[in-house]
Amino acid sequence: MLKPRFLRLTRPPFTLFEYSDAFGSSHYLPFPESALRFGRYQLSPSLYTFSTDLRTSTTISVLYISVVIYCNKINARERRPWAISRTKVFSNLVILHNLILTAFSAWTFAAMLKTLSSAWPDKQDELHMSRAADIVCHGGQFPGHESYAPRLKLIVWLFYLSKLYEPLDTVIILAKGRQASALHIYHHAGVIFWGCMGVRFINSASIIATLFNSVQHDCVAHPRSPLDQSFIDLASNHAILRR
Repeated sequence: MLKPRFLRLTRPPFTLFEYSDAFGSSHYLPFPESALRFGRYQLSPSLYTFSTDLRTSTTISVLYISVVIYCNKINARERRPWAISRTKVFSNLVILHNLILTAFSAWTFAAMLKTLSSAWPDKQDELHMSRAADIVCHGGQFPGHESYAPRLKLIVWLFYLSKLYEPLDTVIILAKGRQASALHIYHHAGVIFWGCMGVRFINSASIIATLFNSVQHDCVAHPRSPLDQSFIDLASNHAILRR
């Protein structure tokens, strides 16, 4: 005779949500300090520590949501563009902003693709599939691939930093007198927090997201694509100023 089976729902153990290195400065720089040198400029390792502290990303996300909701209410009441949005300086800054995002996204995609291609195992290797999965899922931890992991982590971190810059998209929308949609707010606030998580706990999601999101920013033809928007702004710049 079969014994009756029961399903009991309980709370997960709190240890499941414990990350000993999620906060503070205990985490180390996952790439050589020399990688932070760009020409004559040297970034401080403390920038990595500060930017990848979950308290930083959480604070920025909460502040972003609060400020945008407040500005949305103002725009809903006033129903007119901000005065600065009708100036030539504003129009030129919008074009520059979109071109910066376009150029950086193109660099990110090229750098990520080049690094993955260089690390990709030979098909004759008996562990070809395992090594390929290791590169995509862990950034390259197998013997012989250790040199690629720091490079991938550097690219992912720099791409995460660009997400701290992208809220300027929202500023442009608000300055034109429009309201930022709930999806827009969720996207920008969420990508800051989860981008930080992807850098701190490197995984396949952060590598794949960086690779595809960077090329999507450049190639997907939609009104918010930086490349498309740059041409739209250039074409409409004169007409806007004449109004």
